[in-house]
Amino acid sequence: PLIVVGSAGSGKTALTLEKMKQAQGDPAPPALERRSIGQESLVLALPEQHPLAAAPSVQFAQVWDEPLVLFPRSILPSIHDGLRAAYAARGKALHVVQEAIQMQTIVNLVSAELGVAWVPESVTHFQRSGVVYRQVAGATDLPICATSVLWERGRASPVLARWLEVLQ
Repeated sequence: PLIVVGSAGSGKTALTLEKMKQAQGDPAPPALERRSIGQESLVLALPEQHPLAAAPSVQFAQVWDEPLVLFPRSILPSIHDGLRAAYAARGKALHVVQEAIQMQTIVNLVSAELGVAWVPESVTHFQRSGVVYRQVAGATDLPICATSVLWERGRASPVLARWLEVLQ
């Protein structure tokens, strides 16, 4: 979870903002309600000096064997598993050289030329020097990042109502 307001079981409304691979219209987990507030594709973050950085678009086959900076599976298991599946479908495996929890850290490690990274498209707004972002062609099976709000079913409150209003 990226943001939690209140806590489950405390008598207060729990509200969680999560980023995960989710098909539009997926039901919420049991006992929770979900509102999807956005979806975005993954793009590839490359060190500015990388040979592929000058290309306007990169083919998936060109990056299969690149060292990756990736978030741990425990942070975004569905995205991690989706990436692993996309590579496996082509007989390849993820070559993770470094894990990092925060996207800003991942981008900084790419800037230090530790590897390339799959990041949500919104990360391109970081504008970190030494990093370029590229769309990847030939990878229609990459996971999609969906940002959702989750809350306990039947736990309406003014705080929840205001959050949902702001997020709309």
